[in-house]
This record gives sequence, C-alpha cells and structure tokens, in this order.
Amino acid sequence: MTTVTINTYHDSFQIPETWLLENTDSQTTDEFLNTYTWDEGEWLYILYKIEQEDKEIASLIEKLKKGHALFKRENQEGILHDSSKGEGYQFSYFDQNGPIGDFQTETLEEAARKIYEYGFQPCHSKNLKIVI
Repeated sequence: MTTVTINTYHDSFQIPETWLLENTDSQTTDEFLNTYTWDEGEWLYILYKIEQEDKEIASLIEKLKKGHALFKRENQEGILHDSSKGEGYQFSYFDQNGPIGDFQTETLEEAARKIYEYGFQPCHSKNLKIVI
C-alpha cells in the first residue's frame, strides 16, 4: 500500500494514496500534492481520523457482540456487564484502590462508543490484576 504524507498547520500525517484520491477531487496524487493548502490538509486529517475511529468502534462492537467484556487503560481495568441500576449495560472501572466509576448504556453500540472514548482497550483476563 502506497502512502502519502499530508502537511497540516501543526503536524503531518500519512494516509493511503487510494484514500486520498477517493476523498478529493484530484485526478492524481501529484495534482493534489502540488495544489493543496494546509486548510485542506487539516480537513483531510479530521476526516481520516473520524473514519479510523469509526472503524475501531465497529470492531469493538463486534467484540462486544461476541461476549468480550474485559478492558484495560493504563492502571485501570474495566468490565462490561448487565446493568445493576436498570436495563441495558453497565461499564464499571477500577484502579488498585477500588471502584472509580461506571456508566450505563441501553445498547452495545453505545457502550462500545463510550468505552472507546474513555480510552479503554480490550484485553484478556490474564492481563488483569484488579477485576479478576
């Protein structure tokens, strides 16, 4: 896969060349690179980041549907379970001192989005020390 480096005001990032051509009006990569502005670079960065996040959340939804329920974020661990406060799902998270917090959702899709936004990553029980 060929990638292209796009500059923005504060940084640069790489995207697949095919993605660039699918998301711009340019006929060729060279045409785009010779004419784009940093404003366009910023816009492409935002668009690409959103698409990548959506893919990661979709993958997380599939894992939740298959029963995956254990998560980790730095020194915190979390577990998705049936809500103890009503209908739907509850995500509870802990550190070495005990419970930190939780949130409720009605659907797995909502749970996946919030788990992702909180920065938790799926993990195996052998990588947990607090929840298990």
